[in-house]
Amino acid sequence: MAERAQPARQSVAVSTTGIRRSGPGRHLHRHDSDLTAAHAGDRAPADTTNGKHVSIETTLENAVHFLRGMAYGHRLHLLMLLRDGEQTPGALAEAIQLESTLVAHHLRSLRQAGLIRRQRRGRNVYYALASEATGRLVQEILRFAAHPD
Repeated sequence: MAERAQPARQSVAVSTTGIRRSGPGRHLHRHDSDLTAAHAGDRAPADTTNGKHVSIETTLENAVHFLRGMAYGHRLHLLMLLRDGEQTPGALAEAIQLESTLVAHHLRSLRQAGLIRRQRRGRNVYYALASEATGRLVQEILRFAAHPD
């Protein structure tokens, strides 16, 4: 039985000057704050960690993890509400008219996906978006959903 050749692994080298993909014949170029590839349809998300090499497989797995975390209407609604600032679970439950146990479940999933953070202050727990990038992602998803053409 003949051995199958393994495809060459690609990685993305990230620095403050831009992103470069190593691998067979593929190079990324920074253009207008967006990443475009020399090959059509080939895109890689930016990683702002200086000098960190991230494989394409890892980048795709991370993207799927984030997207699965927000892949429910209630979770997107919670993320949308958290764009305005931190809130308590009770305030979120009231805003989306959902039982507090279901809100807690969705908040836990969003937190496990790394999309939100939790902070305890005394007896109260507050949730907020994990970063400004999360807010921009939610905004772009909602904008795309409103005008998918």
